[in-house]
Amino acid sequence: MTGPAKLSSPHVGRGLSRLNDLRPLLILPDDDLPGEVLIPAFRASTSAACMMGFFSSASLAALAPGLATFLNETGGALRLIASPFIAPEDQAAIEAGTADPAGVADAALANLVVTEDALARHTLDCLAHLLRMGRLEIRIAVMRNGLFHPKVWLFSDGDDRLAVHGSSNMTSAGMTSNYEQVSISKGWADATQNFVVAKLDHRFERLWGNGDDHCVVLGASDALRAGIMSAIGSERPTEPDFGDLFQRAAKVAPAAIAGPQPTGFTIPAGLRYEDGPFAHQGAAVVAWVKAGHRGILEMATGSGKTITAMIAAHRLVEAVGPTLIVVAAPYRPLIDQWCEEIAPFGISPNNLTLLSGAAARASALAKTARRLKHGLSRAEAVVVSHDTLCTPEFSDATRRLGVNLLLIADEAHNLGRVGFISEPPEQFTYRLALSATPIRQYDDVGTAGLTRFFGEVVFRFTLEEAIGKCLVEYDYHLRPTYLDDDEMDRWYDLTARIRQNAWRTEGASLTIT
Repeated sequence: MTGPAKLSSPHVGRGLSRLNDLRPLLILPDDDLPGEVLIPAFRASTSAACMMGFFSSASLAALAPGLATFLNETGGALRLIASPFIAPEDQAAIEAGTADPAGVADAALANLVVTEDALARHTLDCLAHLLRMGRLEIRIAVMRNGLFHPKVWLFSDGDDRLAVHGSSNMTSAGMTSNYEQVSISKGWADATQNFVVAKLDHRFERLWGNGDDHCVVLGASDALRAGIMSAIGSERPTEPDFGDLFQRAAKVAPAAIAGPQPTGFTIPAGLRYEDGPFAHQGAAVVAWVKAGHRGILEMATGSGKTITAMIAAHRLVEAVGPTLIVVAAPYRPLIDQWCEEIAPFGISPNNLTLLSGAAARASALAKTARRLKHGLSRAEAVVVSHDTLCTPEFSDATRRLGVNLLLIADEAHNLGRVGFISEPPEQFTYRLALSATPIRQYDDVGTAGLTRFFGEVVFRFTLEEAIGKCLVEYDYHLRPTYLDDDEMDRWYDLTARIRQNAWRTEGASLTIT
């Protein structure tokens, strides 16, 4: 697929709160639901979801301007839960879009760019393409004794949420022609509207994870294989048909649900950390736990700080329950390494450095927090850079999550900068700093700031202790070098000048000659 196309429509600045003037009630067809509400909401959002009784691909054309912006400028997907009442031509497009990409020879779709024109003129092709690329996710809800019939749109920009709900389905007629009423609830406006948005959002997440007792929710491809949609075509089933459809869906549900399953956060089998060459890891964890789940681990490079930190995180989750683990590392290679080493513990880490912009990261954090709140996971992990950790936007986003937060700071001595210690992220109740050299050279203020936030050094494992245990033995010879009087004077002068400039941010320019 080629890169995102430049859209012909003007781009509206992001932020749902900019839609504060939306009217609370629309009556269709007199009012313009797509133009007044849905298109602006797509343009202002970083995530979107909907649950509808009826869906048709023709609705993509009506939403083309905002949907194209959303798909091209965010990394998210539009999530849709619908009833099985889907027209045969749309079923065929869904089948094409959810088939094995390697088995679908369609050169036209391979090069399709999602633009307003494409959405409006080639809706069936776009439907299949968006499904294949993971930008549209469809799940089918089958009720035990009735019809799945909500009409809800949910939008989020990572900070605020908006719900659009009423009698209008996700069909072209439902959004433009039928006589319908639609209410708009702005989560940021007042407590009542926030309650409505939160309740609808919670219900959607339960359904998406197949956690609702009243119905079975299947991935679209599994519903097709089970014959759920082809059995009814576009006709409504009779009352006796509901039970048959439900039983048919229930048979494939355990293997079919592609939704998030509870995370199996566990210590890898065979990992020895309480005895043997890496017994220091177990001792470090014990010290950190005794210190109230705060403190600095001063451990030599190569002694296994990453594994030690994940064992400590596991102990924390066992003690306090579902927790979001935020790992902060200074450089891209270390960030990639953390992602690789977290995975064996049963967690799929979210590398937030791959997302573009604070809004996208905030949206990903909010989605992760919902998994914890809804009981879909015991532990989640995100990995960020030190620079991102120090931004006000990231601090604000994590402060609003409302879940247990553990901060693991790798190479923590780098966080002695003014940007961190002047406004530390106090929302992290649990804190673990890792460093082979936690004392910042020539910077007593920075070192004191780190200790004030993370706590004291609770465990030390020096290079000398590591050699011959977890590190290869080698001869360690010191070769002292002495300065003459002139060199010593020069050294004292440079040291004083460096100390005077220690307050500068790390990106500031300093030339000393």
